[in-house]
Amino acid sequence: MRLARLANLPEAYLLDLAGRTPASLSGSTRLLLIESAVRGALRDLDRWTGAAQRLVDQPAAAVLAGAILERCPDLIASLVPRYRGRARRVRAQTFVALARANGQTTTPSEISSARRRVEDAVGDVIDATAAVWRDEHQLDTQFDDPALVLMVLDQERSRGPSEAVAPDPRSIAVIGTPYAHAELAASVIADKLGFGLINPLDLAQRRFGLRRANDPHRVGQRRIVREILSGQLDSMQHVWTVADVEVVDEILEDIPAGPVVCVTGGPRLRSEGARMWGYTTDRVDELHDRICRWARARPATTLHEIDDAVFDRHNRIDRDRLFDDAWDVGAHAAAELLVDRG
Repeated sequence: MRLARLANLPEAYLLDLAGRTPASLSGSTRLLLIESAVRGALRDLDRWTGAAQRLVDQPAAAVLAGAILERCPDLIASLVPRYRGRARRVRAQTFVALARANGQTTTPSEISSARRRVEDAVGDVIDATAAVWRDEHQLDTQFDDPALVLMVLDQERSRGPSEAVAPDPRSIAVIGTPYAHAELAASVIADKLGFGLINPLDLAQRRFGLRRANDPHRVGQRRIVREILSGQLDSMQHVWTVADVEVVDEILEDIPAGPVVCVTGGPRLRSEGARMWGYTTDRVDELHDRICRWARARPATTLHEIDDAVFDRHNRIDRDRLFDDAWDVGAHAAAELLVDRG
């Protein structure tokens, strides 16, 4: 067994070389060796591909803006990065704001028509970059005329592990309630450990063209998570994260033993998350209670709550503080995971 680990070869293959395997099973041991070699080669290929992409890829928002400029010459594209946090200013998203080249004011009906035209022209790139439509008022920078706005994730975008990350066989799950920023905490953990990030929310759109707007039952996210749990999608040296009520409800009991980080929000934050994501507050509260009971009953599972101090005295969310708090949760969880690895 020790020789097999040292040589990174299947145990059965070494027994076969030593003449300790019945002849009828000899061919099977060689198949094990081939399978082991293929799996190792695929892991290496995945790492090399990820490294190459990091070297040559343009930011996703720039790719999208370029495609729009090429295929919709009557539109002008402006990239508007959004930074969040006070303790750490981090680019959370990049908006692609589109205006008509002739400078004419666009009416609501024309905006709707222009959206459809953009989707017809660059729908493939919208899905590949996991861009979603946003309202202009969500921009920190306002335009003189109404603009079409597409948003692309930066910090929470799915990505491969670092080339330099030490061998680590773990798959780390981060689950949460709506708007508790579990996905951000997962991204921070991935960065601190050098792991990759699997965000089913953006990956479902990039692979299947499915997003919340056209996938009310979260079929895309469910499919990605099921691939992770079955091993069809390799999540070793990755952090994977999900915070959608329907998906978490379905898969919570199926998450295997191993490191899991749970991130929930206080009562007011849960209510706001329910409103934004289209659920009732009772449904999100039930999920919160279930996650808490589940986490306390499992080893290697930690539970964190973003408290309602992120609301100011006018009952508005301080999004920079929320970003900082979620970042701190991720950094704290990563420190604990690094200690466990050591």
